[in-house]
Amino acid sequence: MGKIIPEAENIISEEEGSKIVVEDIVDDAVLVLNHSLAEVKESLEAAGKQCLLIVINEIVNDFEDFPVEIYISKSRIVTSIASVFYDLKLKHKKESDYFCIGIENITLERMTPCDLYLKINDEKFFKVVNHGDVFDQEVYDRYSKKANELWVTRMDFYNHASFLYGQTDLEAEANISFSVEKPDHLALIHDMAKSCGISEKTLNSVENCIGTIKEHPDKKIRNLLDKFNEMKGSFLYSHSYFTSLIAIEVASAQKWFKHQHMDKLIMASIMHDMGYKDKDNALCEGLPLSKIKLLDPLKQDDIIGHVDRVLELLEDCPQVDSDVINMIKRHHGGRGEESYPQKSFATELDLLGGIFLLSHAFTTSFFKVAFDIKKLDHVLAYIEMIYNKGNLKKIFPEFKNTLKEKIIY
Repeated sequence: MGKIIPEAENIISEEEGSKIVVEDIVDDAVLVLNHSLAEVKESLEAAGKQCLLIVINEIVNDFEDFPVEIYISKSRIVTSIASVFYDLKLKHKKESDYFCIGIENITLERMTPCDLYLKINDEKFFKVVNHGDVFDQEVYDRYSKKANELWVTRMDFYNHASFLYGQTDLEAEANISFSVEKPDHLALIHDMAKSCGISEKTLNSVENCIGTIKEHPDKKIRNLLDKFNEMKGSFLYSHSYFTSLIAIEVASAQKWFKHQHMDKLIMASIMHDMGYKDKDNALCEGLPLSKIKLLDPLKQDDIIGHVDRVLELLEDCPQVDSDVINMIKRHHGGRGEESYPQKSFATELDLLGGIFLLSHAFTTSFFKVAFDIKKLDHVLAYIEMIYNKGNLKKIFPEFKNTLKEKIIY
């Protein structure tokens, strides 16, 4: 917590026998429990304490009153707690139009996408770096001697998070292992989908299509689906399945959508990552090429090569539509130099490929924020910053609006 709120005091307490000691907790504490709530609530109520309780649990519930209880899944502890702490920090600063950023987190050697300020006092902020200036080591050294943090406006905080937090720090969230630790994994994905506004019609359509793939005339396709189903509980399976739900929900709201597009989008969603040698490397799906090249060479090879490998698996399957091949080929495209396995631009994408790419990018980012619906605007702003260009400009506004209409937050 100290990395997010530097002035916070971190206290780790152990149970004494079967009783949790809470008498010394101050009123504004954040109490993180890997324990039943009942006796803790009773003790806090008796002492008149007003604490935020974060309960690490297998079940993710709605918010309750105490004044606030938050249940998070054991499978997403790091992303969930980080999300809650950032929200606390922002609420603490909510009276200001400026948010602070740890100067050590700001990405070096990049053009600054917004103005940066030093805080003089609670009401006065002095601009020290202009929008468009390069934030290099010299700038860092100059201002790190004066303060541990720089400040940005509220809007810039939301719109330029990848620069302000550091691209590596943001995208490292995707490296948190995803496992719901539940026997009925698919049922939980459906629950998460429904909470995000995915219709019963879309859920049924995806299930029916997958059932059809099981009967596919090409044995190689059937074998790939069997392999995919064996990965239930992994991030690869979860984000692929969820991508199909988002893609169908969003695409079906478009005027140009036709029924035959559905099978293509679902096939691309299910098959797009089946070229991984190690399924756990799919956890790096959100990384741009420059960040992948900083990883271990074997990991690099698996991540960069997974697109070509799945295309090789599918090239001898004449029943696989060319639209499916193109969607898989460019699902890490549209980012210029940061694309892989080949450099690709948004001008190369058609409507169907664009919907698939945006749905995949959204799903990957939504997993990073642990399906926190309150962060929908942040996720969409991040995607807009990267992809709202070229041919994607024709579909991104409607893509964004459809999601905001579907997802109740």
